Amino acid sequence: MTEYADALTDAERYTIWCEKVRTLFSQTPINTNVEEENEDEHFFPYCFYVRMLGSVGKGAEAVGAWSQQSGGSEDSQFSSISQRYAHADEDAVASRLTTKLQAHARSLVKQQEKQRHVENLIHSAKLKLPFRDCAVEAKVAAINEDLHDMLLYVRRQNMLASELRRRLRQTQQLLAMRAPSSP
Repeated sequence: MTEYADALTDAERYTIWCEKVRTLFSQTPINTNVEEENEDEHFFPYCFYVRMLGSVGKGAEAVGAWSQQSGGSEDSQFSSISQRYAHADEDAVASRLTTKLQAHARSLVKQQEKQRHVENLIHSAKLKLPFRDCAVEAKVAAINEDLHDMLLYVRRQNMLASELRRRLRQTQQLLAMRAPSSP
């Protein structure tokens, strides 16, 4: 905490907090829907803030001004507001919050699925071979088969040539051994 915050008493900090809350809820947010605001009004009833500000001493002026504008007394206005919000159905609140949470969860799941789909597309695009026509594939297969046959033929010819050279050497050695003994 700062030195300024340490210098304040609890009552002063509470007064500042109440003032912040009052200014926060006295203006409607820019990007909110008015219907949603009315649906969730029971979460932040006017009587709560009147009591909160009244406990500090600033609320009495605000409540007095409000009741004079509406033409009723402070007590009657306060009690009617309290009665209106006192009977809020907790099950309806819970179901509304549940549906909002479920809708938010569904939107998160959809976003994650979209991201996974994009990642899979990117991954599969990296692995994908270029497109080939069936006729081209058949020609490539025929060429590969011909090359394979030619390589096998060349191998056989090389083996036969090496065998022939080996036998010629053996024959020359045998002839060389026989020649000195025959005079």
